[in-house]
Amino acid sequence: MLNRHTLLWQTTENIAKTYRKPLKIQQNGSNNINHTNENWNWDINNHQDIANLSVPDLKKQIADLESEKADLIAQLEQLDLENQQNVSKIVNVKDKLQEENSELKDNCLKLTKQYNAISTSEEQLRKELKELQTKYGEIQRSPKQPDDEYREKYETTLQDNQKLKFDLEEAKKEIGVLKSSNATLQKILEDSKVYNEEEMAKNIEKIKRLEGENKIIYMELQKAKESIKHYEKKSFEDAENCQKLAFILESYEKQVSSLKKELEDNNAKNEKLELSAYEDNLKKFNEKIEDINKTHQMEISSLKDDLDNLKTQNEELQSGNNKLADENSKMAELQKFAESQEIQINSLTEEINILRTENYKLQSNSNAICDENECDKPSDFQHCSYEDDPQIAEFSKQVENILKILLDFKCKCEIFEKKVYDLSEEKTKILTEKNHEIEKLIQNSEILSQEVITKTQTIKDYENEYNYKSNSGLQTISESNEDNMVLLESQLENANKRIEDLEKIIDDFERQQKEKLDLESEEQLVTATQQMKITDTDNTTKDKDYQELLNSFDQLQIEYDTLKFDLETAKEDLRIVNEENEEMKCNLEKIKIDYENTEYQLSENNINIDSLKDEIEGYRKKIDILITENNKLHIQNKEISKSNDDIRSELSIIREKLLEEEDNRKHFEIQVRNLTEKLQNAKMTETSLKLQYDTVSKEVMALSEAKHNLETSLNKTNSDLAQFQNSFVEIQRQNDKLMKEYEELRKISENREKQITNFEGLVGELQAKLQKYEKLAIDENEELFKKLSINDNTKIIQELKSQLEKYENLALDENEQLFKNLSINETENQPGIMDVDIKENSSREYGKLKQQFNAIVAEKNNLQLELHKLNQIQVQFKETLEKHSLMQQQLQEITNSRNDLINIVTTKHQESVVYHKEIQRLSQLLSHEAEKCKNLETELNQLKNIPISNETIELKNQEIEKLTDQNNFLKEKCEVMAKNLLEEQSKVKHILAEKLNSSEKELALQKKLDRLQTHLIELEEHYTQELIQAEQKNAELRSKVNEIEEREKSSSTIYTSVSIRANQQVESLQNQLQIVVGERDNKEKDVFKETERIRRQINTEKQVQEELKVEISSLKSQLEESKQGLQAAARLSDQLEHSKKISHFTEGRRYESLKKGKGDKNTKAKEHIEDFKVMI
Repeated sequence: MLNRHTLLWQTTENIAKTYRKPLKIQQNGSNNINHTNENWNWDINNHQDIANLSVPDLKKQIADLESEKADLIAQLEQLDLENQQNVSKIVNVKDKLQEENSELKDNCLKLTKQYNAISTSEEQLRKELKELQTKYGEIQRSPKQPDDEYREKYETTLQDNQKLKFDLEEAKKEIGVLKSSNATLQKILEDSKVYNEEEMAKNIEKIKRLEGENKIIYMELQKAKESIKHYEKKSFEDAENCQKLAFILESYEKQVSSLKKELEDNNAKNEKLELSAYEDNLKKFNEKIEDINKTHQMEISSLKDDLDNLKTQNEELQSGNNKLADENSKMAELQKFAESQEIQINSLTEEINILRTENYKLQSNSNAICDENECDKPSDFQHCSYEDDPQIAEFSKQVENILKILLDFKCKCEIFEKKVYDLSEEKTKILTEKNHEIEKLIQNSEILSQEVITKTQTIKDYENEYNYKSNSGLQTISESNEDNMVLLESQLENANKRIEDLEKIIDDFERQQKEKLDLESEEQLVTATQQMKITDTDNTTKDKDYQELLNSFDQLQIEYDTLKFDLETAKEDLRIVNEENEEMKCNLEKIKIDYENTEYQLSENNINIDSLKDEIEGYRKKIDILITENNKLHIQNKEISKSNDDIRSELSIIREKLLEEEDNRKHFEIQVRNLTEKLQNAKMTETSLKLQYDTVSKEVMALSEAKHNLETSLNKTNSDLAQFQNSFVEIQRQNDKLMKEYEELRKISENREKQITNFEGLVGELQAKLQKYEKLAIDENEELFKKLSINDNTKIIQELKSQLEKYENLALDENEQLFKNLSINETENQPGIMDVDIKENSSREYGKLKQQFNAIVAEKNNLQLELHKLNQIQVQFKETLEKHSLMQQQLQEITNSRNDLINIVTTKHQESVVYHKEIQRLSQLLSHEAEKCKNLETELNQLKNIPISNETIELKNQEIEKLTDQNNFLKEKCEVMAKNLLEEQSKVKHILAEKLNSSEKELALQKKLDRLQTHLIELEEHYTQELIQAEQKNAELRSKVNEIEEREKSSSTIYTSVSIRANQQVESLQNQLQIVVGERDNKEKDVFKETERIRRQINTEKQVQEELKVEISSLKSQLEESKQGLQAAARLSDQLEHSKKISHFTEGRRYESLKKGKGDKNTKAKEHIEDFKVMI
């Protein structure tokens, strides 16, 4: 009995211990897992209340998060729309800027074309000037006959010379007009260069300037009309004076005729014989004179042809002017003025022709007078010849001045072209910089839009995952939790009821035993025995019942353990779900943070765009202000130019009046001299007619001597002509030979050029073939490398995949075998003969081990999930670190750019200070010059009142013109400096604005950095907490693993066998790897051989290329030789032309040798002129 009682007591204690152990384990595990759940209680009702309260709260949180998500999505869509609108606006602005740039380029090209056309017309005018100069020289080189024979011819040449001078003056005037037009065009070019960005305003200013220039031209034309009217009045007065002189001459002619008649009568009476001889001589002399007149008429006809040529040249000049007018016909307003100018020029030419006809008439009259006054003309001739020398010198000076002016124009044109080129380059640079900035902004906006899209997609993915997990997980958890809780409660109630019943039975049994002990053995033995029998039967029945109860208790305990396990799993599931919810919340917070970042970036971009818009509007306002200021300045300049034009017009009027007065005085003096000379001549004719009788005999002797001299001179001229013809024939022969040589050389050069072209074609074909061979070789190499690399990679990857699959299969098979062996060992180790209690204990221990093994597997899975999460967190941490480093790099770049901007601002400030100083200096100079102008005006007013000589007036006028030019130059310089200052100020403002933007960006970036630092700190704290929890779990798992290792020492043999097998497999895999490595080495060797073969092919191709290059160099040398031959031919042609010039020069010299009878002074002067022209 005592043994049974002790056994029962032990079994109850063991049951209590087994019942308490899992509770302690659960308490320890829960305490180690969560610090917050320290007071864990197994009150089922409390746990159920918590579960019931958490689910609706979670649902509410989910609903709130979904609403926030919808709001965020709507805001993101609005931001996308705004971003797209901003991008479209920026693109439109860019397109507008590009269109304006293209329009400015087109205008620049048009201006360059106009400038080129003007330069070509200037070159044509220069060529025509040179031709006129050469013709003038040829006219001057033309041979002249002796004084007595070529008087009339000399007079005609003098008249032609005067006409040519008049034409030259007209040409000079036209050149002056062209210069003025060129200057205006240069100004227009400068304006277009400076104001390329403000083209509309420039065009308006150009139109206004052209209107002012047209007004000036109109004023000049009016002045020319006034001068023509004045000249017409003078011509009318000259005609009247000529008529008066004609009357006077007729009276003198009558007197002379009466005297002649008297002389004839006297001669007839006194010397009839002498008259007969004299008449014969006179007839011969008249015949000679007629011959001379015929030659003279021939020369006159030739001179008329020259005059016609000159007229044609004048017409060509007029056509050149018409071409200029046609080139400038693009300007609509100038067409009318050009047509009016042409009409006025035609009227002027007609008037000039009328004046020429009148001059011809006057010349015919003067020739008639000269025929009558043959005796007195030599003195006039000599006088005229002496007077021509200073005119020739003046003409040469004028030619030199014209050449200097043309050279100055060339230099100026080159300078302006350079300026145009520089300005166009600056403009292209500015436009490229603006385009780059716009492209950067567009790229940034695109990047932000892409980031927004990606983040919206990630948010949607997170939301989908969250919805899926929350809907599925929460529904299953809620349903399973509620069902499990109800079942567990019912099972626990049943178990408690059974335990209470068993305790009551045990108490009754103990009472009965105590009562039995109290009974007296002696008195009630029979009853005791009877009772003992009854009790034995009862005990047997009770033992059976007890055993049944124990079995049922064991079953209930097992069920209880399973229910506890299910509760623990449900709690773990709840914990996992809570952790997932927390993770989802963290992800949502991260998403919110990212969204806030994107919103912040978008707001920054919007702010930047708004700032850019504000800057653009500010620039537009500044441009409008500058346009208004420019218009005001142009109006002021127009007013100043009008005042200057008025002053100049007044000065020009005063000058013209002075010149007219001087011309009138000169004309009156010339008329008085002519009249006095004619009176003197008339008196001399009277005296000469009286003395003619005495001088007739002397004249006859002089005529005979002159006849002899003329015959000798004719013989000499005939001999000189014969020699000249012989020399001319020889020169022609030499010329023919040179022409033949030139043609042969030309043929040789043409053949060489054909050969060169053929060689060039061959070279091009060879180069094309080389390029084809190179491309084919490169393609073959690339294909071989690709094939080799692709095949090797695919084979290696397939082999590695197959090996990995083998390893995985082997590992799974080994694990299955281990479990089987463990189960077999456990079944084999059980002894065949054991008591019922021992079997029950072993089965319990086996169940516990299984439960622990399952718990370890579950914990292992949980740890794997946590490790995966930790890896994800590490990846996110790395990404945040990378972002942090990028932000730091951006900060450094921004600081560097800020420092650069500060340096630029300082330099620009210094430049602006320098510009300001220069402007002050120029303003002082301007004030000084203005004072000078005022003083000069006062002096002019004083000089107007005082009678001054012409030379002093001319000097003063020159000084005034110089001062006006200096004033205009200084004004232009001041305007340019002011514009540069305004541009520099605008640039400084722009740079300051950029600096402010950069400072704002720096603040924003600092905020971002602070926010990222806080985010990193939070992540690090979270990461450390998770690491601590993981370490705790690892410690628990290690303890459990140690327990399992102690139990599994018996199964070490199985592990050893498995390890032996694994080592064998590893060795086999190593052998396979060695084989694979050997195959790889062989393939690498094959690749190396193929590369060497390809290199050899490339070397051979390079050798072929070098040979072709040698051939090309030889062909180039042949080309150079042929070019040298062509240059030699060109030199021969130049020598031919030089020889022709020398022959012409010798002819002119020979003709001039005939003129030596006239005098040494004329020949020397003409030789100097000819040498000067040859030098030109």
